[in-house]
Amino acid sequence: MTAPSQFRTLLILAATAAYLLVIFAGTHLPGNGIHGGGHSDKLVHFGAFVGLAILLCGCVACFRRIGPLLYAAIVALAASYGILDELTQMLVKNRTADPLDWLTDVCGAIAGTLIFAAGMWLFGPGKNGHGATG
Repeated sequence: MTAPSQFRTLLILAATAAYLLVIFAGTHLPGNGIHGGGHSDKLVHFGAFVGLAILLCGCVACFRRIGPLLYAAIVALAASYGILDELTQMLVKNRTADPLDWLTDVCGAIAGTLIFAAGMWLFGPGKNGHGATG
């Protein structure tokens, strides 16, 4: 691995770790006692997991070519994180677990994985002669 690709790999790994910390903190801050559900809440969940799935795909792509089984594993990993996130929210004041939030998380993870896969198909390593990280 060349120095620029090592730097990109470390950058993607660090960005993914930071992103996980941010979404975990955002979902575990004490609530204000007013139920914050609705459509905007679901859009936030969906968007957060689109981003998470894209970053997870980027992490895996730094080390190997991703095929259907790895894409499925990435969705399963994001879904597992989503259920853990929902369940641990019950430990925070004025927070609850919402199965619809988790379902939205899973849909976001599927969408993010499909977006990444489409990007790799259109612009990936075979298209420009470079590996996944450069």
